[in-house]
Amino acid sequence: MTKSKILAISSMILVLSSLNAYSADKVYVANQDSDTVSVIDVESLAVVENISVGDIPHNVNHTTDRSLVLVTNKNLNVSENPSLSIISSATDRVLDSIENIGSRVEHVVAIGSDRAYVTEDLERNAVAVIDIPQRRIINFIEVGVKPHGLWPTPEGDALFVPNQLSGTLNKIDVSSGKVVGEAQVGRTPTMAAVSPDGNFVYVTLYGERSVAVVNAGLVESGRLQINDLIAVGEHPAQVAVTPDGKYVLVPCEGPGSLYVIDTSTHTVVANIATGAGAHGVDVSEDSNLAFVANREPGTVSVINLNNLTLLKQIKVGDNPAGIDFVRGE
Repeated sequence: MTKSKILAISSMILVLSSLNAYSADKVYVANQDSDTVSVIDVESLAVVENISVGDIPHNVNHTTDRSLVLVTNKNLNVSENPSLSIISSATDRVLDSIENIGSRVEHVVAIGSDRAYVTEDLERNAVAVIDIPQRRIINFIEVGVKPHGLWPTPEGDALFVPNQLSGTLNKIDVSSGKVVGEAQVGRTPTMAAVSPDGNFVYVTLYGERSVAVVNAGLVESGRLQINDLIAVGEHPAQVAVTPDGKYVLVPCEGPGSLYVIDTSTHTVVANIATGAGAHGVDVSEDSNLAFVANREPGTVSVINLNNLTLLKQIKVGDNPAGIDFVRGE
């Protein structure tokens, strides 16, 4: 075989390897004390990359087309302002960053591929609206005090924003950029998740060991209706609803476990030990696997949702918080 043919075959292998990496399902984990984002390959359930980002990366979320992964950096220990890192999911490399979002940033979500929404909870108590292609902030929407883990409706026409110090949940109309509804939900609402049918919002109440269930569509005179309150463990942090709508998943930092709630009955059907400081959670698109970030041991627990058992513990960086599943091509 000639040298040129060997080089051609080698180049083809490299291209195919790159395509295979891009086609794989991945999980991105924001490691607050390592200043990195760990990338987990879902097929092998192993860390395949650690991406350096800003200081104290707290939360991570991807664009709808899955081409970009966005990371909020608090930047508390450095001279730079808080920022949003933009990572290519194809190469797992940082492409750019956006700064001057405010004095402290928390969570980020994307709607479509051109808009990101970031909660800023120290200077403005607002949601920053970011034009992703232009890499610029185009608006600030004022909400309650200390907004945190926001989430969009399935259609992307509204956002639900929990405000930790106001004890409220705001509903934002995306087209107008205005708050159109509010509910008083309880102590320290921390993150919201919307059911796949768009009917309900589940809000973790970090200060009172429970999850509030809010009617997502009912807005009367600017008020939202609370339908239920579900007891869970101490310090419930993030929350996710499985894509099939069967379960609400709530990691609780106090017991270091994942509470699994049946959406049809609003009862806890499982309590799975994961690790101290269980904080972030996301779910595979087929609803088979859940991924829980455990802050103190620096691990991600993989949960088999078919039999509600712990499948594997994966070591990541220090103090992991936000976590995001991204389906491959």
